[in-house]
Amino acid sequence: MIPRKSRSFQTPSIATALALFLAAVPLQGQQDPSSQAAPLTVTDLVQLLNDGVSPARILTIVAGSCVVEGASPRTEELLTSARATPEVVRAAARFECDPATTSPAARLAWLAPVTRLEAGASHDLGLQVLAGDGTRLEGREARWMVSDPAILTVDTQGTVTALRPGSAEVVAEVGSLRITARIEVNARREEVPRAARVTIAPSQQEIRANSSGEPLIATVLSGAGASLEGRTVTWEVEDPSVVVVAADGTLNAREPGETRVYATVDGVRGEALVRVVPGWSSRGLHLGVHIGGSRLQTKDDFGSESGRGGGIRVGWGFSPSVSPFLSLSRTHVTQDIFLAEDPVMVWEGELGMRYIFSGPASRGGFFVEGAYGHHRGDLRQAFSQGTEEFTGSEYSFGGGYRQFLLTSVAVDVGLRLGFGSNHYPGLLVDTRTVGINASLTWHPSDSRE
Repeated sequence: MIPRKSRSFQTPSIATALALFLAAVPLQGQQDPSSQAAPLTVTDLVQLLNDGVSPARILTIVAGSCVVEGASPRTEELLTSARATPEVVRAAARFECDPATTSPAARLAWLAPVTRLEAGASHDLGLQVLAGDGTRLEGREARWMVSDPAILTVDTQGTVTALRPGSAEVVAEVGSLRITARIEVNARREEVPRAARVTIAPSQQEIRANSSGEPLIATVLSGAGASLEGRTVTWEVEDPSVVVVAADGTLNAREPGETRVYATVDGVRGEALVRVVPGWSSRGLHLGVHIGGSRLQTKDDFGSESGRGGGIRVGWGFSPSVSPFLSLSRTHVTQDIFLAEDPVMVWEGELGMRYIFSGPASRGGFFVEGAYGHHRGDLRQAFSQGTEEFTGSEYSFGGGYRQFLLTSVAVDVGLRLGFGSNHYPGLLVDTRTVGINASLTWHPSDSRE
């Protein structure tokens, strides 16, 4: 009796059991990778071979899944060593897994990170799963969480939606990897209406040269006629040689002329007309006539005199404020000095300087002045029938008020104090004078500045 060889029974491995389960599923051509079973490794295939699974069954299993690095030389070498048929080796290469879906993830990153959102807005953070070499891995499922769902929500695709003002953290997890993004939610801004019309007030104005005019005010209106506050206005001038405008609408006139000023908001423009006229200026040549009266008192009460008269004045304004002048006067003087008995005529010349406290935009203003004068006259002596010439000099200081009646005509009144001396025959007398005068001045020069 020939003994029968007994076949040892081997317990199938887990990989074999899995493969047999997969093989029970009918194969309908090559499957979509998204619906394939878990990827097989070369170790799984070698185990199937070692467990005695038939090549036909292995081909069915491979076709229903994929093989990690199935086309690599190393896989071919290991399968050949495990006595795999050429068909199995070719199937492993043909059904190689896509590395993007099987490579181990190394890190997570945001494709479109954001830190602020307006309430009601949505944003896709764009989660990226990256391999160690930076390759983007597809088909990896992420778990999404939000620290405060009342502020933010997030869907399975990574799109966050801002609900109300506040701050919350969005968390994405893929396996053991984790990434966060803190997002601040701001209140929703109301839609800002655009400007439909711009008006400027005043729409017309006249300014004196080298002075500031009334500030322009731009009013911005919507299509419904509502006033739009807080809009940025861009100011422009048609002719900057006539006038310039500051960012707040303040006008500064330069020289006489006429121009238009524009205010622009959202591409809409309003305009105003500005006319610059010559200023009230003392600059340049000026001619005048003056009248006045004075009272003189000698030192130590030696005597006194009073007078009234008039004269002419010629001046030149180096600036709107400073004007040197030369004047010539003839005064009728009544003396109360023991040497004299009759009134005399006195001629006086003065050289002085005036400073005016007013700008070209003002028609009137105060002034101060100082002068040095020299005078002479004929004195009829009380104790003889002859006459004697007397002379004198004086330093005077004073001030007053000037007012323009027309662009080139001004009137001024002032008070002056003088300190000097008179040289009588054989006698030197110190004097003190108080006087008041008024003058009318003509400024024929062009008063542009």
